[in-house]
Amino acid sequence: MSSNLLTCRGPGWWIVTGIGLLVGCGDNRLPDRLDDVPLACAPQTAVYRIDHVDPSVGAAEAIDVDGDGRGDNALGYAHDFITALEPGFAVAPRFDARLERLPWLVGVDRCGDEVRITIDQGVPLGDEPLLPRVLPRAVGTIAGDTIDATDGIAAIPLIALGDAAGTRDFPGWRDADQLAIHAQLTGDQLTGVFAAALPTDAARADLAAPIAAFLTTRPGDDALRMLSDDDHDGIVTADELAATATYRTVMASDLELDAVPASSIALAFTATRLR
Repeated sequence: MSSNLLTCRGPGWWIVTGIGLLVGCGDNRLPDRLDDVPLACAPQTAVYRIDHVDPSVGAAEAIDVDGDGRGDNALGYAHDFITALEPGFAVAPRFDARLERLPWLVGVDRCGDEVRITIDQGVPLGDEPLLPRVLPRAVGTIAGDTIDATDGIAAIPLIALGDAAGTRDFPGWRDADQLAIHAQLTGDQLTGVFAAALPTDAARADLAAPIAAFLTTRPGDDALRMLSDDDHDGIVTADELAATATYRTVMASDLELDAVPASSIALAFTATRLR
């Protein structure tokens, strides 16, 4: 499985029209991904909006994204470590409301029993946001109502996921490689788990500020707050948090992307069909 961090942005858009799917993209792709092989027919396309996610290890059954035979969800374990000490950090109870304002879409292109899966941010457009295209898509099959696909890239609002204090307007979209997805189609619902990987240094840097802001809201005798507030001024900064051995250990890498340490994230999700 290739792990090139490679996207098509700018002119690369999916627009669903009355005559089907219009696609445009530059010539910056390398011919080493599963999505480089075209579908055998013009695909039928469905677009779903994610309305619930949960990164906890209990909910998001780990998916093997790097092919080593083990499930991957390093950031899920980090989430569970913090949540065990600070229950208010849990993503699932608080993030649904954020998703009402933050379009996060899943595109399913289907040709017979073949599928291509896109997970990307939506461009707001009334009740039906447009789906930009992050490339490559995950490639796989649909058997009955079950979808399995691998070797794609997914856009993930990493800062928003870590923003338990609600202080960050910027969602912090990151393109995560090695997207793998296992999901079930039930009527207009798509439910399952998808997983991907981010460079560990980038994940640590993105999450430090929202987690520090959350710890600052905790009581003065809170263990994680006291551990992270190095100068004891009552404010935990991103730099203070990032410098702690605990943070660097919890935010550990569990695989590599092109020889760069990376951290996996698995997300249980539900999504509702838009069109």
